[in-house]
Amino acid sequence: MSEGRALSLKRNISWTMLGNGMYAACQWGILILIARFGNSEMLGMYTYALSITAPIILTLNMQLKSAQTVNANPAHTFSHYMWIRSLGCIMAVGILSVLLLFQQHTIQVWTIVYLILLSKVFESLSDLAYGVFQKHRRMDYIGRSQLVKGGLLLASVSIGILVTGRLEAGLLLLVLVWGLRFIGYDLKHAKRFESLKWKCDLKGMGEIVKKCFPLGIVAGLGSFNTNIPRYVLEHAHGMETLGLLSAMTYMMVAGNVVFHSIGQSMLPRLASHYRQGQLQVLDQSMLKLCGMTLIIGAAAVAVATLWSKPILTLLYGAEYAQYPLAFVLIIVSAVLGYVQSFFGFGLLASQSFYHQLFISMFTMGSTLVLSWILIPNNGLLGAASTLLMMNIVSLIASFIAYQAARKRLVQNKMAVTQS
Repeated sequence: MSEGRALSLKRNISWTMLGNGMYAACQWGILILIARFGNSEMLGMYTYALSITAPIILTLNMQLKSAQTVNANPAHTFSHYMWIRSLGCIMAVGILSVLLLFQQHTIQVWTIVYLILLSKVFESLSDLAYGVFQKHRRMDYIGRSQLVKGGLLLASVSIGILVTGRLEAGLLLLVLVWGLRFIGYDLKHAKRFESLKWKCDLKGMGEIVKKCFPLGIVAGLGSFNTNIPRYVLEHAHGMETLGLLSAMTYMMVAGNVVFHSIGQSMLPRLASHYRQGQLQVLDQSMLKLCGMTLIIGAAAVAVATLWSKPILTLLYGAEYAQYPLAFVLIIVSAVLGYVQSFFGFGLLASQSFYHQLFISMFTMGSTLVLSWILIPNNGLLGAASTLLMMNIVSLIASFIAYQAARKRLVQNKMAVTQS
């Protein structure tokens, strides 16, 4: 079952950049909206809800979208992946409920957390449909969906804050419209490419989970690692300071959406190069990706160094412009994180899943130590410094792991030649 021919790499990247870029802009618009028409405490509650739900959702998602893209087993169908993702979403609600029992927060915070989780459930289901589109190299469907998704996000939260003055109202509306978007667009079009039969094949599902669960741990740990400084900052300095950090770090998130889009578009080709033993082509692709990132990143660091105060004042207000050094450190950290993500895609292409697990665990340990040393006494600047050192550690570890995967490819080629 298929619909149309695959698009060229250039068109796929263009659609991905357009969709994800606009979605990132809408996410950024939400932060600006809350900062301008709400307050830093409301922004802190919003980002706290994102930070506590993301590791759970990402762990149980198990990067099934990427696994679909590189899957070479015809017995593992869209139905298998959808079953696993649906059960994972149910488990996420249960796990979060248990965690919140041990947290001392207001009803307002609890409500925001649950509404964010429900919105992430529909986002998670849409992500699996995106895996079908990506597998068939039809990123135009993803791009269109992302455009609608971002518009609904911005409209829903804007209505909630500007009309009712409450973030919860906007998030409730968001859950409803994202659910309709998933059913009316993502699932509808995904079924045109691959059939969806709700027959539970435990054996096939077990094979996928066994293979992909390490990827889920990697994704969950990656999100947890990024959010460790936020947890410590909120604990030591409160929601308002967390709101300040979140506004500044969103530039990192926005850039990550763009570079992640490029990596996702390149992933099928990187996997193909690796399977076919095309080492030189693989190296050239990785060099181009990393080189492009460093050039753009250097320009971003220069702009942040020269004009951090005017930029922060314009976007968020004078309150945020009091921390220019923290802003520059966050931008440098972001650039290193983008480069690291491309080595992560290289490891995905080589199916070196357990390498990524070890990297995430090592990075988590380093981040925990750095956070408890730097953040309680240094606040926002300590959190920015922790993010920078965390990404340095992750980049070095990812580079070493990628070189190990590359060496394995060379050895396999030599073994084939000798035989």
